[in-house]
Amino acid sequence: MDRRILIVAARRTPFGRFRGALCRESPASLGVAVAAAVLAETGARRVDQCILGNVLSAGHGMNIARQVALQAGLRETAPAMTINMMCGSGLQAVQLAAQAIRCGLATAVLAGGVESMSRSSMLIPRPGKGQQPDVASLRDSMVTDGLTDGDIGLHMGETAELLASEFRISRVRQDAWALRSQRLAGAAAAAGVFAAELVPAAGLAADEHPRPNLTTADLTALAPVFDTAGTVTAGNSSGLNDGAAMLLLADEDTVRRNDWPVLCEWVDSVVVGCNPRQMGLGPVHAIEHLLRQTGLQPEDLDQLEINEAFAAQTLACVERLGLQWNGQSDEDPGELPAQHASIRGHRLLLNPHGGAIALGHPLAASGARLLVHLAHRIHGGHVRRAAAALCVGGGMGTAGLMAAAHGFH
Repeated sequence: MDRRILIVAARRTPFGRFRGALCRESPASLGVAVAAAVLAETGARRVDQCILGNVLSAGHGMNIARQVALQAGLRETAPAMTINMMCGSGLQAVQLAAQAIRCGLATAVLAGGVESMSRSSMLIPRPGKGQQPDVASLRDSMVTDGLTDGDIGLHMGETAELLASEFRISRVRQDAWALRSQRLAGAAAAAGVFAAELVPAAGLAADEHPRPNLTTADLTALAPVFDTAGTVTAGNSSGLNDGAAMLLLADEDTVRRNDWPVLCEWVDSVVVGCNPRQMGLGPVHAIEHLLRQTGLQPEDLDQLEINEAFAAQTLACVERLGLQWNGQSDEDPGELPAQHASIRGHRLLLNPHGGAIALGHPLAASGARLLVHLAHRIHGGHVRRAAAALCVGGGMGTAGLMAAAHGFH
């Protein structure tokens, strides 16, 4: 029997800037803040498993998910697993949780992602017997393990430059998208859109990364980072950030028996492979696969979240998916950029509250953040069916679909 899977809680920390307010917090402590809030909100102490994504684990102790589970109050008998699928880790953790429930291996699973890019380790290879450590070989684990493809040797920003060139995405268009992200995120924060998602951590109560007062002139002044003749800058790329996001999934019988609240229903998800040099197109392949798998059309979606690793990458996905977006930037503070895109005459919300360029991209937490946001959007009655998708370093894409939970308030 295909078990119905429900999202009963979804929370996240605010995302901190690199070396910002959360820089002293370990990945586990960020995770505990969210996990404890989720458990307190639902009273759900009998969680069967904890599955968390984390990319930059070196130096943070064994099995971060187990650390979080025990410190947050899960039973000692509940197993925990830490996974690494790069930027897709948080969404993949939720997918694994859903699979465990569908297969009858669990009834309630805590899943998501945690990341502290500020506390990523510096690495020196272990020397041979009788040799001294070679300080000259010091490496930044964030760059080597989190941002560079070990197979093709390209930094993720370099793959964004490849897409910008292939799709002829100008610097002007990239900066316009970045400005859109910043302004929409700022407006959403001011309107309290994220309030239901957030759990304060280390005294931080709101996302630290957005710069809603950024202007086109500010963006234009930035130099390219990955190619002196390129177009990808720090301003039109996602940030390096710290944060955690989690969801509690359960089957319908468990939800009804415990009288747990319901935010939305988990429908389905996919993960696919693609050309590593075009890893930024991963969301396209994943969304197309997800729609085929569920028998849906793009017109059936009310909201789509594409993780903004880079403006160039996001715009390449928008173009390849056939979405029409008005790229004109309007710096009048009284006029917000359009929140919608259109496809075959259908309007859908596309990153309507900004994305990772503004809010930040703590690698393993980002996929879970998108799902947390959509869960609350659906629960609030703003949309009925929504999908989230991310590109994944190494050449992959992942996407998840959620919908209103009929039969629940």
